[in-house]
Amino acid sequence: MMTLGPIGFMQPWILLALAALPAIWWLLRFTPPSPKVVEFPPTRLLKELKPTEETPARSPWWLTLMRMLLAALLILALARPVINPDEGRFAGEGTLLVVVDNGWASAAHWNARREAIEAAIDRADRSGRNVLIVPTASADEIGEPLPADAVRERITGLVPQPFAPDRETLAASLDEALKTTSGYSVMWLSDGLDYGHAEQFADKLGKLAEGGSLTVLKPGAQEAPLGVGRARADGGVLAGRVVSGAEGPQSGSIRALTARGEPLGEAPFAIKTGETEAIAPFDLPLEIRNQVARLQIKGQRSAGAVHLLDAQSQWHRVGIVSGESREEAQRLLSPLYYVERALSPYSDVITPTERNIATAVNDLIEKQRVSTIVLADIGKLVPATQEELETWLDKGGMLIRFAGPRLEQGGDELLPAALRRGGRSLGGALSWGTPQQLSPFEDTSPFSGLDTPEDVRVNRQVLADPAVAMDAEVWATLADGTPLVTAKRQGDGWIVLFHVTANSDWSNLPLSGLFVQMLRRTMTLGPSQVGAASDENGEAGDEAASTLRSSATTALAPVQALDGFGQLVPPPLSAAPIAPDGFDKTVAGPDHPPGYYGPSGQARALNIVKTNTKLLPLPDVEGASTVSFYTLKKPFALEPWLYLAALGIFALDILAVLALSAGLGFRRHHKATAAIALAVLLVATASPQDAIAAESDTNAA
Repeated sequence: MMTLGPIGFMQPWILLALAALPAIWWLLRFTPPSPKVVEFPPTRLLKELKPTEETPARSPWWLTLMRMLLAALLILALARPVINPDEGRFAGEGTLLVVVDNGWASAAHWNARREAIEAAIDRADRSGRNVLIVPTASADEIGEPLPADAVRERITGLVPQPFAPDRETLAASLDEALKTTSGYSVMWLSDGLDYGHAEQFADKLGKLAEGGSLTVLKPGAQEAPLGVGRARADGGVLAGRVVSGAEGPQSGSIRALTARGEPLGEAPFAIKTGETEAIAPFDLPLEIRNQVARLQIKGQRSAGAVHLLDAQSQWHRVGIVSGESREEAQRLLSPLYYVERALSPYSDVITPTERNIATAVNDLIEKQRVSTIVLADIGKLVPATQEELETWLDKGGMLIRFAGPRLEQGGDELLPAALRRGGRSLGGALSWGTPQQLSPFEDTSPFSGLDTPEDVRVNRQVLADPAVAMDAEVWATLADGTPLVTAKRQGDGWIVLFHVTANSDWSNLPLSGLFVQMLRRTMTLGPSQVGAASDENGEAGDEAASTLRSSATTALAPVQALDGFGQLVPPPLSAAPIAPDGFDKTVAGPDHPPGYYGPSGQARALNIVKTNTKLLPLPDVEGASTVSFYTLKKPFALEPWLYLAALGIFALDILAVLALSAGLGFRRHHKATAAIALAVLLVATASPQDAIAAESDTNAA
């Protein structure tokens, strides 16, 4: 093959025929010898006759030029010219092994990858090679090399998967299936990311390419894969965290969408030079913020560019009221301090300035419209406040109460169970018992799966009255079996009681990380907006209660899954349920694709990008020719377009000869005729070029 810039000639020796064009010009312009003159007397009879047809002495210059162009086009077409020639791409003569990263990071520019795969197959076809396609994110067995035509049919089903490729497993499979062969021409279409085994995988491909070639294609900096997660922000602000597989600068925007795909807001992000991530906060009211079902990077189509939000992602408005009056003087002894510190990273915490409990509760319900109220050491409520809380609970509110000296002296009806007057002291001077540890949480508890620290001790607690039947649920117990956390349904809402104080007076539980996790799980059991999820008959609340009781013990089955392009679809048959206690540690994969798991109303969202996710760029592969981006394009054959142009010129030649033979007064109008012929000629020759340019634009796009 011979190349001239972006054009290559498959049969370059035919171009030698262009040297014969001058001879063709001379032949076309050749004038036959003049006829012999013979005197004939009757010529006087012909003198008065006027000729009806004139024969030129030689061909017109424009007709000769047209025929010369026709000959040149035929010679160029026979040389088989192509745009984007593939000379020198694949060394060796062995099978072409195409390794394709078809994980989530490849979906954003999947068309470019498909075009590169088809171009490689076409080049292998022209050189008579077999092709073996091996995806890195599929569990299919490695097949046998096949002819190019058979491979073209199979790649139609090759699509990106919604999880990271497993190169380590594929390397082992390649070693087993191809251990006796080498000399492959290997082309690795990478996604530009290192998942931890890139160097070992590249070494394996290098061994297979011994005697052949290894070509690695990876995206450039501006085409690097992007992922989005949820960032932690103060004050209930919804913020997206964008991570990139290459250093900035890079910019874009994140869209906040509802479950139906309706846009609720858009936030710009800008990754600075030398950095790989950026935060994009949304300015949305709490009511609008809690309607956001997913975050999506604008212009990106991949499972990693979508972050699903579930009930635990919703921001709750929490009001806290304490019976203590010394918190301003000794803040670390205040129950409000520990509750506020535990809930503020996950909710909008409101502390009323009003000292009167009845007024404070009314303000939280009517004006602040909180979904959760925390009462720390509040004894018996006045009837008006109790009635107001009951109405609020019936609509779905979450009431969390903590024990203390006041509640120890007697409670009211807004408790999971009647309490015995006076508390239980453990480890004191007048007590026979010792401080108690926490017992492991039961499977039926919402706290199931949380680890119980061995250093957590309870020194004092309130106890349920054994003389009164208790129909409350026990969510946590001490080592001796006495209840630590009890709960009861009240309409569509919940009443939850911690049998210890919210500060460190009765236990060191508020000083532990377990306290934060228990409060967060308790808070998320209720709705983010009171009354929004209940119907007229209260059936929605009863169904939610049943769901909450069973979700802690039942494996979370897949409900919806993201495909490789970030669209929610029915889960594949290979998707398996996830145990609730291991959900937060689950990594998206073939068995657990990203999506929603669990019953309706309390489904959990499994995402690709998590809080600590970082995208590492793929290092340069030693011994490989690396292309900055997917510039491997399919060769575009110019041969048929040249034949088409030649056919058009040949048709014009026939028309011109017929016109001259018919005697259309060429000599009188030769200038106009030549102009028309040249115009038609330019149109005929320009059409293929326009089509080629359009095709090039399409490939570039």
